[in-house]
Amino acid sequence: MREVPATLIFYEAPHRIATALKDAAEVLGNRQAVIARELTKLHEEILRGSLRELAEQFASRTAKGEIVLLIGAESTASTTEVEAASPARLIERIHELEQQGTDSKEALKVAARELGIKRAEAYRMMVAQKKRRSK
Repeated sequence: MREVPATLIFYEAPHRIATALKDAAEVLGNRQAVIARELTKLHEEILRGSLRELAEQFASRTAKGEIVLLIGAESTASTTEVEAASPARLIERIHELEQQGTDSKEALKVAARELGIKRAEAYRMMVAQKKRRSK
């Protein structure tokens, strides 16, 4: 399961959740996770944190009810990929696309996709970069 590049979802028994969290942290690493308990019911509870943080919480707690454990996908972005999504690189790529005849809106969308960031985040980066330049 360590190699699965997606969120892992498990239904777990209340008496086994503490052990499951501890085992998951050892096998999968300290990924981000969510414990969703009693979903859509009166006592619904959602807890977020790393696997180790949640394991510590449930080591001293008696869990009750139906439990769903969601474990986030391991981040595979390398330092080089993170650097590639810098605001300066984004602006540079947008300008390249605009010079090739792409309109501004489409250039932003394409550049964001190529750099692996969401369009809204790319827009925020672009606006922040322009504000820095104007100061």
